Amino acid sequence: MTVDEFPVLDRKRYAMEDNPVIGIDLGTSYCCVAVFRNIDDIEIAPNHLGHRITPSCVAFTRHNGCLVGDAAKRHGMTNPEECIFEVKRLMGRFFNDATVQQDKKKWPFGVSSGPAGKVVLSVPKASGRQRSFKPEEISALLLKEMKEIAEKFSNWGSITDAVITVPAYFNHRQRKATMAAGVSAGLNVLRLMSEPTAAALAYGHQRLIRRGRVEKNILVFDLGGGTFDVSIVSVKAGPDEDRSFVVKAVVGDSHLGGADIDQRLLEHAMQHFKNQLHGKDFLANKRILPRLNQAVVDAKHALSAKGVTMADINLEYSDDVLTLKLGRLKLEALNEDLFRKCMTIVEQALSDAKMSKDEISDVVLAGGSTRIPKVQEMLTTFFGEAPIKFVNPDEVVAFGAAVQAGLLARSNKCAEASISVRDVTSVSFGVDSRLGIMNILVPRNSPLPAASGSTEFPLDHHQSIPVELYEGERALCAHNRCLGKLHVDPFTPGPATLKTVLRVVLTIDAHGILHATAEVLARHKDIGRKVETMVTLDTDVVQSSADGTDTMDWYTAEAKAEDARIWAAKESMKKLRHLILKLQAEHSSNKSDTDLEKHLRKDWEWYEGLKKLASKEEFDRRYDKLQKYQSP
Repeated sequence: MTVDEFPVLDRKRYAMEDNPVIGIDLGTSYCCVAVFRNIDDIEIAPNHLGHRITPSCVAFTRHNGCLVGDAAKRHGMTNPEECIFEVKRLMGRFFNDATVQQDKKKWPFGVSSGPAGKVVLSVPKASGRQRSFKPEEISALLLKEMKEIAEKFSNWGSITDAVITVPAYFNHRQRKATMAAGVSAGLNVLRLMSEPTAAALAYGHQRLIRRGRVEKNILVFDLGGGTFDVSIVSVKAGPDEDRSFVVKAVVGDSHLGGADIDQRLLEHAMQHFKNQLHGKDFLANKRILPRLNQAVVDAKHALSAKGVTMADINLEYSDDVLTLKLGRLKLEALNEDLFRKCMTIVEQALSDAKMSKDEISDVVLAGGSTRIPKVQEMLTTFFGEAPIKFVNPDEVVAFGAAVQAGLLARSNKCAEASISVRDVTSVSFGVDSRLGIMNILVPRNSPLPAASGSTEFPLDHHQSIPVELYEGERALCAHNRCLGKLHVDPFTPGPATLKTVLRVVLTIDAHGILHATAEVLARHKDIGRKVETMVTLDTDVVQSSADGTDTMDWYTAEAKAEDARIWAAKESMKKLRHLILKLQAEHSSNKSDTDLEKHLRKDWEWYEGLKKLASKEEFDRRYDKLQKYQSP
């Protein structure tokens, strides 16, 4: 599919003849919804208090039922154990994930393991109310609230068509959970859209429409409450001021954001006050921690204002007011490694896009945490000019999502191209191969929708072939995430040959959802038979990563070096196998060459007996010894 085939917009005749459509930024800390009526009428919908963003909080009270947004946040200040927040950090995760184990220590609500090891959230037991919830159930309540805010603002009876944004680096499981939440909220989810791509589209709407033929590369730096993404987007001009937005690379961390900065500051304040009180456990009263956390967040916001270098953290305790003066330099020192990590990811995005920083025309900010002066200073120093601030960073993602919703909802009525958007995969998809090595079929940053080249499976004395589907960047499947499995049988067993018996093709749709097809090629009574699977909303993920860590996030240089060693050994292993089977076929009728026959038998027995991957050097050594027997 080419860019020209994507949903496009005719500005002259484009208007919502039916319902308005909406874009929803389902954030870790706040949610925001924008309403699209036509290309010149896109507005952020305020909630009933007039606020343009709504806290991502859901509270379950003993008397007033379920509260969402500002009311839930207020309730949580006095009843913290009844308020669930930051649920985005739990979407699509397993209880044994390292990040879940880390985060649950700071949350007042219950976090436990449910069916299949998935996360379950709980509030104290009370008569007549539900006690346990899946993360997507809480997200569904937030999405339903956004839907109702948009309906009241637009004075429309019911709005169902929506684009929901997710972090670019959300994995397959997290996207599935978000889609399920949208469906449960009564939405027709037109698309799950990457947050930085939505910000880029908002940028294009605000800065490029009707501005002539402008082509540029933009970098979107999206640092929100709980996630961080960097996207590089090329904006290309076509005839009649058409615009195409082509995402070149996405890199990110689905567990890095303002909440982590808040936690560092909170721990600093807790230690300071504990020292003031000579070690007394001042947090024994559960109502104190939410108040202290809010005081910390308020101080962080104050230090983000121009010219402010010092802020007070005040906490009422007993008959006293505890005070800590927090300086901007201290905030930066406490979070130095997090800020440095952000810039490392920027550099990786440039490398993936095969661009230098000089090729970036504009840096676009998204997410409330980009207000932190240190963040803007780092970007200004790195790129040589300040990032642009054309839209409120809390609102830019929802605005761009609404533009995309408008493009998708009425694309069949468009006659002339105006805007087209093409996103990319945030992770690689592949299948398990011999010795548990990942065989990547759809590399990270492949344009969506994506179709893989095929991979073909040989058959070595087996009647069935299980094909396990994975996502991830690591060389070993055990370090990636298993998404599902295809199983094909019965094959006719026999000695290994160069002939392949099964072809597997993966495709990723516009939502980032995986489809897999396996086609029988030989050694089967039904040649051409196809087995298909789609990892859909109601399909459980088979397992989490072996060590319980979130391996899709940024990983170390040491891990990358280890993976490079495994990839290299894998290629040498494939070469050796191919050579052995080729020589066996060429010399099958020549029984006089006993030396060759001995070497082939010895090397094949060694190859088949491998329980773990040998070194590249060992495969190459055996390959070189056999190579002399090849026919000229």
